[in-house]
Amino acid sequence: MASIDKHGADTLYFIRHNVRQLPPEKAPSNLEIDPERTKDNTSLVKRWEHDEKRAKEINDYRKKIEDEIFHYNRKDLVRSVEVVITLPADCPPEQEEAFFKESYNYVVSTLPMGEKCVFLAEVHRDEGKIQKDGVTVIESPPHMHIMYVPGVPDTKHDGYDFKLCADHLTKRAQLKQFHPKFQKWLDDAGIKATVHSGVTGGQNVSVSELKQLTKETGLTLTEVKELQKDKNLLLDKLQENDQKTASLEAALQSKDATISILQSGAAQKDRVISDLSEKLSAKEAEISSGKEKAAGRSEEIERLQKQLKTKEQENEQLRSSARHIIEEKNQQIEALTSEMSEKDKTISDAVRQQDEMQRKVKELEAQLKSKEEELQAERQKTKVVQNDVSHNATPQTEVHSWGENGSWGHREGWGNQDKTKEVEKVW
Repeated sequence: MASIDKHGADTLYFIRHNVRQLPPEKAPSNLEIDPERTKDNTSLVKRWEHDEKRAKEINDYRKKIEDEIFHYNRKDLVRSVEVVITLPADCPPEQEEAFFKESYNYVVSTLPMGEKCVFLAEVHRDEGKIQKDGVTVIESPPHMHIMYVPGVPDTKHDGYDFKLCADHLTKRAQLKQFHPKFQKWLDDAGIKATVHSGVTGGQNVSVSELKQLTKETGLTLTEVKELQKDKNLLLDKLQENDQKTASLEAALQSKDATISILQSGAAQKDRVISDLSEKLSAKEAEISSGKEKAAGRSEEIERLQKQLKTKEQENEQLRSSARHIIEEKNQQIEALTSEMSEKDKTISDAVRQQDEMQRKVKELEAQLKSKEEELQAERQKTKVVQNDVSHNATPQTEVHSWGENGSWGHREGWGNQDKTKEVEKVW
């Protein structure tokens, strides 16, 4: 009841065909599509906003999803997968809508990216089948076209969670389990429909193939089933090969994962080695520079040692000269000390003599003062006597003054000239 097709660069054509927006020059010329019944078609997912740009906006959404996942830019790249599911003849009419809804949910459940990668889900009720005569058209059962971007988990490319890989989702071993699981899904949902047998149920005959086969050969469904039996025998053999291939691919993926881990570890170690090599080079350069500096410093040290030795010799000579000078100075100091001792003694004797002289001077001053006081007293007496004499004497009386010869104050007495000079000398 289901078939799968792959599309590459022609994806936009099939989008336009499925939403019935093919340009006039590309519209089908056969009678399989009845425009009068196109209004009965329905969409289970909406990836557009403007009906007149429906096909373009659906394709823009597809390209947006494709840009978010890793993919190579090859001309033969499979960009989309189309699943066609036909309504089984035994499905009750009242469950037709539920059948297509659950069929859509089942297909989404098989996709690693989930509903996000689905860009189209159209139920067609406007198609028919052309009889052998190539003219007569009989009504065809409704069917649904689901188109999605085949994104699968990506473990090799940094920055990406998914990659584009249709083969991973359309392996024969997986397709062989598609219908049995599909049948269980419908049974669990309570849908009374058989999808595990029939012309397109489990035999992988696509709707387009069935249309073309009937158109070209006129074979009946029974004849087609007989051919399908032969085809199934071949498919069983292919399945065995697919299982072996799947096992080998699983082992290969495991090896690839191991290689990827080893490559990552090797890359990390290479970075560590590179860092260590750079550090080692820097250290070697530093050591080389250090050796050059050390060599220069050794020469400088040797030069300084020679200068130091010369300075020590000069210092030794200076010390020797200094010792000789000091000895001479010490001798001079001893001589000066001895001379100073004699000078001090002389000064001490002079001081004693001066003290003695001062004592004598003081004694003489005291005597002189005493004599002056006596002299003053005598002068007073003399003055009194003179006054008396002058008052009582006659003109003939000879009066002798104090300083004349023969009187008390005669020059030959205490105040003579020679004695005065002697006092002055002592003074």
